[in-house]
Amino acid sequence: MINELEFFNQATLRICSSLDISEVAQECLDFLEDYIVDPEEPDFFKRARG
Repeated sequence: MINELEFFNQATLRICSSLDISEVAQECLDFLEDYIVDPEEPDFFKRARG
């Protein structure tokens, strides 16, 4: 289960870490990559159920 407060804090830190929008975008994508699930992935439904 995702700790929503920790997720929010980490995302906020990455968004506020720089004034360079391309750097911020890359940092956010790198962070969110761990939370975005590909529905084509074989174990997608197992992961979605927890």
